[in-house]
Amino acid sequence: MDSYYKEGAAMKKSKGQVLVEFALILPLFLLLLLGIIYSGMLFHDYTTLSNIARSSAREAAVIGTLDDTAIANIKSHYTKDSINNLWTSLYKLNNADEDFDIIHNAANKEIIVNIKMSLNYSPVILGSMLPQNFNVLYYMKRDS
Repeated sequence: MDSYYKEGAAMKKSKGQVLVEFALILPLFLLLLLGIIYSGMLFHDYTTLSNIARSSAREAAVIGTLDDTAIANIKSHYTKDSINNLWTSLYKLNNADEDFDIIHNAANKEIIVNIKMSLNYSPVILGSMLPQNFNVLYYMKRDS
């Protein structure tokens, strides 16, 4: 009969041990989970910006004469519709005139699109985990 009570006391101690181990591991697990989520959000933003750069470069390459007005129209279309409404909003475009460049190199018939985004959040933890800014650079040749 004594052994039965000793085993019950051991079970109570192990329940407390499991609770302490769970309390120690939970913050690390949540940090890992948040890191995976933010990495996915960052990859989504980068993919969206790559598609925007490709689309704007294609539009600039298709237009017959690429003057300042045409470039401004392309920029305004993509900044209003796509860049300013990113799903995650981790990154933002500070100044569309400076950070969203469409350059036409007439010598080798090349369109260069460069989009520079900066981190939208300023908390210390998130700011230290994610890059402060990133660029998306896209090249396209013009046929004509």
